[in-house]
Amino acid sequence: MTQTQIANNIQLHYLTGLPSRDNLYNDIASQPKGNLHLLLFSIAGFPYLNLPPWENDRLIVKTAQMLSEMLPEGAALYQWRDYSFAVLLPYYNLVFSQKWQNQVLTKAEQIKLPAHILEHFSLLSTMVSSPPIPMPKFLQEAETGLQAAIQSFRDFSFFNLSSSSPIFSSSSPIASSAKAKEYIQFALARLWAKDPYFIYLHNASAIYAKALAVQLDLSAENIKHLATAALWQDVAMNELPLNVLCGSEPLQNCDWQQIKKHPVIGAELLKYLNMDEAVCEAIRYHHENWNSGGYPNQLKGTDIPINARILRICTSWASLQLPRPWRNACNMVEALTVIQKGSGIYYDPALVKEFRNIVNSLAAPQASLLAIT
Repeated sequence: MTQTQIANNIQLHYLTGLPSRDNLYNDIASQPKGNLHLLLFSIAGFPYLNLPPWENDRLIVKTAQMLSEMLPEGAALYQWRDYSFAVLLPYYNLVFSQKWQNQVLTKAEQIKLPAHILEHFSLLSTMVSSPPIPMPKFLQEAETGLQAAIQSFRDFSFFNLSSSSPIFSSSSPIASSAKAKEYIQFALARLWAKDPYFIYLHNASAIYAKALAVQLDLSAENIKHLATAALWQDVAMNELPLNVLCGSEPLQNCDWQQIKKHPVIGAELLKYLNMDEAVCEAIRYHHENWNSGGYPNQLKGTDIPINARILRICTSWASLQLPRPWRNACNMVEALTVIQKGSGIYYDPALVKEFRNIVNSLAAPQASLLAIT
């Protein structure tokens, strides 16, 4: 430890030599107000590895080195816990911070490890932005997000499902309906940790879908099914490669072919888990277009179930208002204009008219999780 570090009371981790989380607290408190993003990364595979201590240490050091080498100028790296790390990104905007986060997760997939470690290794991440006052709440939000990601870690691939997959065995840990919703929440937490875009997308689309369903005087049971489908619509995207899920460039055709699998795989998974048929149906068809140009079945008009037609509008609406690495976010007026231009092409014209009335009467919802019971 240098004299400067001693003078500044910098506590270093015994293994990686990184400053501790106590130093992170002090550094956050000293930051001027403005753009500030805190990213947490955790090595999620440790509970499954049963490695000897020296291999644990080597993996921790290797991950710390990778993060250190990728740090943007002005960023700082800290040891959060033994198997997790914190990165403080001051001055950078949200789009850059998300892009860098995705780059780190992509790099982690390429890390060279022995096969028996790589089979279970996964680097998970969460991010919070512009700390509210008091600071402990900011740090608590980051820790909560990271713990959700860690708890969601499962060695499972939705995109390799078949009737012979272990998930379809009677001995599968999720074969019973009692475990089904817990399993889905784990998968969603992992997806949300990979790309926070999906947190707002799913919750905002659920809020607006529920409002539109009420406007249409649908039954209470139908509204519940619709809200559930909105939150679970992308459950099968959990295991997509990161460069496809949240890459920095528009998707190539081969990537789109992978994306287009998710409605059917998600619906089949939920059907196997004995979820309500109406939920499965809405998820299966939520990318169908009014003029038959959608997927997976190229359904047309009222052949598309009404819940799927509602989701098509509300999910597009929510997505348009979120920035992606290859495009800027729309404001509410711009997003509504896009939806109206797609009326009769992508969206049910009658539902678009009702949706426009809702948008004109409601403020944009805050992204808060809907409890599904």
